[in-house]
Amino acid sequence: LYGFVGAGHQELAHVVAGATRPDRGVMMLDGRKLRLGDTHFAVQQGIVLVAADRGKTLVPGAEIYKNATLAHLKRVTRNWVTSRREIRTVSPLLAQVGCKPAAPRLTAGSLSGGNQQKVVLGKWLLGDIRVLVLEEPTRGMDVGAKEEIMKLVADLKHRGTAVILASTEPELLLNHADRIVVYRRGRQTAEFSDCSLDKATLMRHA
Repeated sequence: LYGFVGAGHQELAHVVAGATRPDRGVMMLDGRKLRLGDTHFAVQQGIVLVAADRGKTLVPGAEIYKNATLAHLKRVTRNWVTSRREIRTVSPLLAQVGCKPAAPRLTAGSLSGGNQQKVVLGKWLLGDIRVLVLEEPTRGMDVGAKEEIMKLVADLKHRGTAVILASTEPELLLNHADRIVVYRRGRQTAEFSDCSLDKATLMRHA
């Protein structure tokens, strides 16, 4: 989903993930109508949001392992919440997503932006992700961190996860999207699935 700030594409991403209730409309997944405006229900269905504001998906003052298990406590800890059990679950996950340092007892807020995003993605890897909704997933990162994050996203896609990427960065979408829908002032203005699409054409429709 592409557009300039305020075009409506980012708001749509929040609607898909249940974080915002729309005025009207229907959303379907596998032929079934979904409950709108309910993030808990959306997560149960495997629809998860990585918001542009990491403060909405991370608790900066809490340890990395607590952030990673927060959405899965019942499954990870069963009847008793113990730090040992949580850390045992999270440690291989941090290695998998390439978090540096992979130290589960560090606070999430002490990490760089790219590594915070890896923790957020890692959190959802503990569950069954069917639809991953990303809003500006690489904002404020250097080139290396961007590539690492998008490699994790590509790995999820290859494993069968549907990815919805909402961004104001045309290069990000041109490099990673199979299909691009453009928005302006809350309305869809164009749709592309042509690999030869260029930046100038994309921006002209926004």
